[in-house]
Amino acid sequence: MGKLSTLNFWKQPLQLCLVLFLLQISTQTAFSQTSGITSPKRTDIFIRHSVQKGETFETMAQLYNISAETLSAYNNIENYEGPVMALYLSIPLTRQNFTKHIVEKDRQNLVPVFRIKGKKEHVILVNKNNSSAKGQGPYTWSNELPGNTPVIKKNHIDGYLRITPKAAYFFKPIAEFHISDIKKTDNKIFSKKLPFAPPESVVVAPVEPQVSNTKIITELQPKNQPDTLSLPSSTSGQVSSSGIPKDSVLNIATVKSVAPAKKKVIGINRQIVRNNSDRKLRGYIIILLFCNLGLLLFILTFLFLKRRLTASKKVAGEIIRQIVIQKVLEGEAWADDIQNEKQQFFLKNNFRNSTIKQLLVDEIVKAKKSFKGRASQNMVLIYEQYRLNEFSLNKLKHRSWSRKVDGIKEIAMMEQQTMLPEIIKMTTHTNDYVRIEAQCALIQFAGYEGLSFLDDVRYPLTEWQQIRLIDQLSKIEPVVSVDFFRWLYSPNHSIVILFLRAIASSRFMSMHQWITILLKHLSEPVRMEAIACLKEIANNHTPLILQNAFRHETKNCQISIIKALGEIGGEDQQKFLTDELLNEDDDIKMAAARALVKCMDNGFFILHNYCHDKGHPYDKIFSQIKEGIQV
Repeated sequence: MGKLSTLNFWKQPLQLCLVLFLLQISTQTAFSQTSGITSPKRTDIFIRHSVQKGETFETMAQLYNISAETLSAYNNIENYEGPVMALYLSIPLTRQNFTKHIVEKDRQNLVPVFRIKGKKEHVILVNKNNSSAKGQGPYTWSNELPGNTPVIKKNHIDGYLRITPKAAYFFKPIAEFHISDIKKTDNKIFSKKLPFAPPESVVVAPVEPQVSNTKIITELQPKNQPDTLSLPSSTSGQVSSSGIPKDSVLNIATVKSVAPAKKKVIGINRQIVRNNSDRKLRGYIIILLFCNLGLLLFILTFLFLKRRLTASKKVAGEIIRQIVIQKVLEGEAWADDIQNEKQQFFLKNNFRNSTIKQLLVDEIVKAKKSFKGRASQNMVLIYEQYRLNEFSLNKLKHRSWSRKVDGIKEIAMMEQQTMLPEIIKMTTHTNDYVRIEAQCALIQFAGYEGLSFLDDVRYPLTEWQQIRLIDQLSKIEPVVSVDFFRWLYSPNHSIVILFLRAIASSRFMSMHQWITILLKHLSEPVRMEAIACLKEIANNHTPLILQNAFRHETKNCQISIIKALGEIGGEDQQKFLTDELLNEDDDIKMAAARALVKCMDNGFFILHNYCHDKGHPYDKIFSQIKEGIQV
């Protein structure tokens, strides 16, 4: 019962479409959640690393002194060996890779992380969000603001990033300068004394600050850019008076207005690019959802209309079938009033519908094929009374070749002689199916006289065309006419073969003497077809005629003659067939042996004695014939 209910469920189009729609929505929702790496809202400390081309989890983990598994798990990404496809990753700052104080043994592997003051940044906020006690750490205090509220006055070191010794070469020392040497000139801030060394872009950048009023930046930064963080290098063991390693100091400057065309900004924040990508992705997903919704509505509408049309056809078919059966049983003309009011109302209100007309035509044609006499004539009257002949004639003007073929079949079946000129025009149509159907309809109307279209045929008739025409000719009585002989000796060999097959199919015995003339035709296929035709309409003289033609024929025709003698031969052909057993060609020997066994009652024993006397290779021939007879 469970399997049956499941099967019935999938047969319901509306339920199936609903399931597909919900599945599509769930798939797109999952895709939208995993397609981009969003910034997690964390309460712990972390920095952002801008992923460079070719970087893997392993290389970044070695750089920041953590494991690759920890890094991938922290960013909710599956760990793999290939290049990381994300724009940037969050690097967790733990006891393993981050410290607030300098440890002597790790001095060479520590990279300072700097913090610069923000506008009106209060120390109390810093202490609250960074767990720093008041008056401790590398902060500078003052009482410049009302209420004795302290503010950060100088840039300071927020902590140290502990890197691995193998990765220490990534952080090269840069020129040292003191914060107090920075001046403001022409709307720019730059170093007064020592020039900048080329910064190493190892680190990355955008950080979601833990405190909204604090800023952590690194390297050169455009105006109004989000906070960034950089990890300068440290390879020396000495520390300056400010608490910064002497040969590794922060190389930073805040630039209020930088011309993009004149200055290369290093460490540009990619957050804007990423946000734009996320917006585009969301836009694509929304567009895709609307497209799927439109497609779903189209499918539902199509299924609804299809089901409605099928139901209407079923009801209309039943009513039309009752009308046709009623007229057949009554034996009355269609002009009589229909007794059933329901049927009369149906025809009056729906007859202009082409679908209803086609249903009525189909039922009438089907009844015309099934009945004869008065009932068949009544079907023709029905067809003409409601002008269904015009409906079929309009199909001949349709662009589709299949509609043309349907119209030709309906006109021919309903014996519409008045439309014969339109059918004749179709006998030269460019489409093969239309042309063949029109030629068959013409034969159905006029018999052999309808073959007049062959006078204009300049192309070889295909095998399919010949089969259709022969099938149509076999349904009518053959009549000898002058045109018939003209086509039999036509220069178009395919037409000659067509008539030879038609004569053989119709057993047109009076044409025997005319067929024997074709045994001297120049075309081998025509001669072979003439031999086959003589076999079907053979008389007492036919075997001798074929024997006389044997010596002058090709191998294929000789084999055809021997096979024909096996069908129509007798005792008189024993010597001829026995002599051909000595033929040098093995195929002719085998054909003669089979014909000898077939045309004579004691042919098997004659062949046995002959092969026994001759020995090899005739014993093998006899063995093959014997096996064929047993099978």
